[in-house]
Amino acid sequence: MQFLKSELSSLSSTIVDLGVFTLCTVVFHLNIITSTSAGVICGGVINFLMNRNFAFKSFEQKKSHQVARFLVVWVGSLLLNTYGTYAFVEKLGFNKFVARLGTGLLVRFAWNFPLLKYFVFKK
Repeated sequence: MQFLKSELSSLSSTIVDLGVFTLCTVVFHLNIITSTSAGVICGGVINFLMNRNFAFKSFEQKKSHQVARFLVVWVGSLLLNTYGTYAFVEKLGFNKFVARLGTGLLVRFAWNFPLLKYFVFKK
């Protein structure tokens, strides 16, 4: 059940992330790196709050310690998402939305979930 709750948290943060990404690229015509970074940061706030309070229900540890560990994980996620999306778009010619979604899914399963479960919100 924890994995499903975490996936719901991830889906919510992905909606925010992709919404901000789309707004930045389509409306404001910002580049891929800036748009991806803005989306990942906004989605990260939602992700932390939902995972802490809903998915992992992790209240035993100090919030400040969780935030510090989350920031370490999320900086890695930001870098992987930003430069992964950039590489798929600029180097391999993928559509920017396909590249963003694909990169996000890879990072989610290979980086975010394991580190959130076993490092940030460990019991």
